[in-house]
Amino acid sequence: MKIRAAHIQGFGKFMDETFNFSPGLNIIFGNNEAGKTTLRNFLFHMLYGQKKYGVKKRIYLPVQELYSPWNHYTYQGILRYTLGDTSYSIERNFHSDFEEVRVFKEDRGEDISTLFPTDIRKELQFMKEQIGLSERAFKNTVLIEQNEMVGLLYQNKENIFEELVGKVVYSIEGEKGQKTIRDIIGSLEKDKKEIGTPKNKRSLLGIAYENLRKMGEKKYNIENERESYYQDQEFLIEIVEQEKRLEIKEQKLYLNKEYLESQNLRDKIKTIEEILYEKQELEKYINRNFPFSIQQSSLEKIQREREKNHHINRKFTLLCGAFIGIGILFALWWLIFPYPILQLPLVLLSILLGAWGLLRKENLNKKSKALFEQLDKVNQYQDALKELQRLQERLKEETKEYSFEDLKNKMKALEVNRETNFIPSCRDLYSIELELEEIQKQKKDLLEERVYLEVKIKNSKWNPMTLEEVEEEIFAIEKKIKEMEDNIQAIDITISTFEKLENDEKTRWLPSITKQIQETIYKITKKYHIIKIDEQYKIKTVDPYSGRLISIDELSWGTFCQFYFAMRMSLVQLLSPKPICLPMILDEPFIYFDDERFEESMKLLKDLSKQHQIIILTSQYREKQYVDQNNYQYEYIELK
Repeated sequence: MKIRAAHIQGFGKFMDETFNFSPGLNIIFGNNEAGKTTLRNFLFHMLYGQKKYGVKKRIYLPVQELYSPWNHYTYQGILRYTLGDTSYSIERNFHSDFEEVRVFKEDRGEDISTLFPTDIRKELQFMKEQIGLSERAFKNTVLIEQNEMVGLLYQNKENIFEELVGKVVYSIEGEKGQKTIRDIIGSLEKDKKEIGTPKNKRSLLGIAYENLRKMGEKKYNIENERESYYQDQEFLIEIVEQEKRLEIKEQKLYLNKEYLESQNLRDKIKTIEEILYEKQELEKYINRNFPFSIQQSSLEKIQREREKNHHINRKFTLLCGAFIGIGILFALWWLIFPYPILQLPLVLLSILLGAWGLLRKENLNKKSKALFEQLDKVNQYQDALKELQRLQERLKEETKEYSFEDLKNKMKALEVNRETNFIPSCRDLYSIELELEEIQKQKKDLLEERVYLEVKIKNSKWNPMTLEEVEEEIFAIEKKIKEMEDNIQAIDITISTFEKLENDEKTRWLPSITKQIQETIYKITKKYHIIKIDEQYKIKTVDPYSGRLISIDELSWGTFCQFYFAMRMSLVQLLSPKPICLPMILDEPFIYFDDERFEESMKLLKDLSKQHQIIILTSQYREKQYVDQNNYQYEYIELK
């Protein structure tokens, strides 16, 4: 099996990145936090998904949420690999809501997903069908993590091979002391029964789950109280801030109102001053232009005298005309029939009467003119009096609420209280008063709400120490449950492992395993070439210096790690389902190796890369430096 390429559309820190792999040796370099573990887990989860193994329902592992991209919705990828001469590709969407995996044959682009079964977790078992390894077996065979190289998964070196077979093949640790598989299975079943199940309320696991449920309810109630408490605190702070903002806004509106009122007062005072000035000037005009006689005159009396004079004037006009006409007739009579003694007196009398009439008419005209002028004066005086009366009424209207002096005093007070840096707005007084009324209403509502929240906060039962204690207790219970469930899972896998070992007669592998380890360890150490593994999986070797058969737990720590590395490599080779050669993915495999052991191990990997794909994830430069110095063909990927 060769992994050809990985296209990560969204997984952890990687977004839309493609990594191509060589069928032989591959080195992936990256500093801490560069994404080596993320890339390794992407390869594994593309093949086997992210669901918990060994359970009867779909439960996602914590990595499902851990590797979900933070700033992108795409959580999927494509993996291309070959089995023999056939190329395949996997397209997987990791979103739990619409998870999907599809397998294609690349030569024809054929979707072959329906050819593979799904397990009870609804996980497509295409890899198990293709290479015969479950996800546990694949993970513990193909993936070699850095901690394994320092023996953190085992503590008793004399039983290292027994533990390694259990871990690599079936992900368990063999129990010390038992000589048969049946003894191990019986002991494990007894341990499992003691732990019990979540549904059994009297078992250890059932009691733990019941306690967890109760503490979860308690935590939920406390968190609700905390949420309510902090929410009320935030609301209270917001209300206080709103009150402050309303207070500032109200002050500004009051300043604008006072400014507009002062402007109105100023205009009012100016209007009153103009009225007073006009009244004063009008009184002066009356006193100066209208004597007492005019002021005392009656407009109707003058009008009657004027009409009477006009009537008399008309009569005298007719009379003068008659006298003149008679005089003209006497004159004509005199010219035609002269009789001076009689005619002369008549002509003279007519002339005298006409002259008297004209003089009288002239006097009447003068009197009429005088009456007209007197009437005009009286009219002017009456108009002036009306204007004066109008001004007095206006003055009375303007000083109806406050006297002129009161208005001036009020104006002075407003001028004193006004801020020097005040900038008036362009609003009218009516809109300001409406907004002030609305602010008063809002302040009243906020005051009621603030008082309510203050009382509620004061009476709150929230106590941060209580939540901390509950969380610590929940953490302890969850840890205990996880330990018991892990134990149950390990027991189930162990039982299955040893049953399979017994049924498939895997113990017959010992000669092959012994031979393979023997060849591998010699390639690394150049001195240990005889290996003995007994029925109890105890490993012994011949000391090249003394010729004595010794247990490998008597060797130095560095040599012991070399033996472990050789066993892992050998088991991968033997467990590869022929003709398929499984890849080997090593995460920081040589971090504790000295230069000599490192070089020999790299030579071994170089030889293995002829059949097995080797992928080394490292934060050291010496792997690249070594293969460059020895002109090895390899693919180099550097993670930033």
